[in-house]
Amino acid sequence: YAPAAEDIAAIMGGAKAGHIEKKEAMKKLKSMLVSGAFRKVQAGRFYVALSLEEAETIRRAIHLRGDQPFFADTGTRLALRCLPDNFTELDSTPKFHGAGSFQEAAAYLCLRFLDCDMYYNPSELNILLKALQESSIRERENFFSLVIACRRRMRKKWAECPIAKLFTLPDEFHLLKLRAGVDRTREAIERKGMQLQDAFTLFDTDENGVLSPSELYGALEWLGITGLTPADIMDLVRHVDMNRDGNISFGEFQEAVQGSVISYTPDAAEEEGGLRFSSEAGPPLLTRTPSTKAAFESAKAGTHVIAPKGVEELKQLQKEEVERQKKIEAIEKEREAKMKKRMEAAEGDVKSMMKAGMLNPVKEEPFTVQNVKKADGKQHQLVQSTVTTWEFTKKVLPKGLKVHGGSLTLQPDPEFEKKSNYLSLKPNSHVAVPFAKANGGDGCKRLNRYTLTMEIMVDRLPRTVMSLLQIQRGGKETGGKPNKTGDLFLHPNGTISLFRNNVGAGHRLSANEWAVVGLAMDNIAGTCVWYVGGKICDTSTNKDLMYKDGPLSVGANGFGVFRSGNPREMFGGNIRRMYMHTEVLTPKKVDEVFKKVPKGVAKEDVRKKLLQMGFPAHAIEDAIANTGREDLQELLTWLQQMGYGGGGYFY
Repeated sequence: YAPAAEDIAAIMGGAKAGHIEKKEAMKKLKSMLVSGAFRKVQAGRFYVALSLEEAETIRRAIHLRGDQPFFADTGTRLALRCLPDNFTELDSTPKFHGAGSFQEAAAYLCLRFLDCDMYYNPSELNILLKALQESSIRERENFFSLVIACRRRMRKKWAECPIAKLFTLPDEFHLLKLRAGVDRTREAIERKGMQLQDAFTLFDTDENGVLSPSELYGALEWLGITGLTPADIMDLVRHVDMNRDGNISFGEFQEAVQGSVISYTPDAAEEEGGLRFSSEAGPPLLTRTPSTKAAFESAKAGTHVIAPKGVEELKQLQKEEVERQKKIEAIEKEREAKMKKRMEAAEGDVKSMMKAGMLNPVKEEPFTVQNVKKADGKQHQLVQSTVTTWEFTKKVLPKGLKVHGGSLTLQPDPEFEKKSNYLSLKPNSHVAVPFAKANGGDGCKRLNRYTLTMEIMVDRLPRTVMSLLQIQRGGKETGGKPNKTGDLFLHPNGTISLFRNNVGAGHRLSANEWAVVGLAMDNIAGTCVWYVGGKICDTSTNKDLMYKDGPLSVGANGFGVFRSGNPREMFGGNIRRMYMHTEVLTPKKVDEVFKKVPKGVAKEDVRKKLLQMGFPAHAIEDAIANTGREDLQELLTWLQQMGYGGGGYFY
């Protein structure tokens, strides 16, 4: 990356060129290199990878906001960048400012690494290594291998690509040391008056086409590069050896020493073994020194002047390296096995908790899906609506739901042989259900089109009116009419309607009998249909209640079941499950949803079920005669009130 001019001026103390003494200049240069001033990272700035659909949604939101802040009452700003287009900024919110050059370059390269890009130039590798040096070599390689295994595209041999260097160097200082060694080697070869091909041929004493570590060690000593240890040689081999065969080929040697031979394009990996050689002639013709001429003459005669060095020591180091790698792999495999075991145990705990009813997540699934053909010619699934399910049949409430006021109990459900529960709410209590979604067109802030289905039971019909459902008030979101609320009422005759004073028509609810109630609401069209038992109960086209983001649209606060602004209208009730579809269902689809609701014991099986529970036949007949119904819950309540217990005994 290119440091900003103002950063350089700040480090140099504002001095002008040509006005610094050599000693002072070196001091300033050293201070500049070790200060880290060119690697500034701004706290509180984050980079998040998005899918194309997510980015399109955010870009649309940016355009809709215009000059307004994207996040109200915060200083948060954001920008969208395109990774395949060199991190080009596509759009941004007002007053957004980019990061420093290093932070932006590091984020860009890390995202390319996440995208399994395998081609980087040396400066990019340096930045990427700096960004990832907190992780171990093994962790980087494991992560990259696991991610690339999930890609649908062809998995190329990354071991022969520049990315391989990221899995051999622990940090940037090792890279700096190795680059210094490579530069010394190139300069020494040029001083000897040799081209790279000639040097490689001269160093390859056994003429097998590759340089072994011992041959490289002897060659460097002949070039006059002293002070190296066998460990330094092994580090250098690991840095240059891209295919990890333990030797250095001419392509690897040339790429390391000359540094500009590889064309870093994906197509290059499919040509000439992953390498594409530059058409440039390289350095100019050089005049061989006398020692170089003598070395070539000896090589022609079969007696090499350059002898391999440290053969045994290097073999021992290679052996130790292999053993060390085996130990690391064993430790990593053991760690991975333990992690897998913990994950399986955790997954088993979750499954067992869910099976025992101690975990009750809210389920959200696609409902209406459309297949769309995109520009790339492939079919993509576009989710147009979802269905959210809340189950009250477990031992705990669905996640995120709260009960306010009064009291609640999770009762064993006799219609399901007490293997499941239902939520029983006492008077003056209700369930608060948060639900934050929006639909209905541009500018909509709330859920305007939806179908809410509830399986409920009331203990008794009200004398005046009872609230089954209330959409939580939205204040400014409700079209500037905060005093209006959206309610669904139950009347004394068992009918339901949207109006407190207007008795509904159609199918009716009965006390102590489970019923499936549905509300199909279209606030944009200003229409509403409610159902009982999958059948149309009544309709309404009241424009005072149904309009865009109006009181019957669902906002972030969600809705309340058995809730009302008037405590006298809160009689409590019972609920088994709820479904929220983010579209207006047709009567046919509403009936399909009704048929899919799990059913309990059929009426014709009530007598048999009570007999199996131990109640005497005469007591069952008395209960039916006195209640006038064959409802299991009601009969069971009457029998217990009369003193009958399981097995026919009195309490």
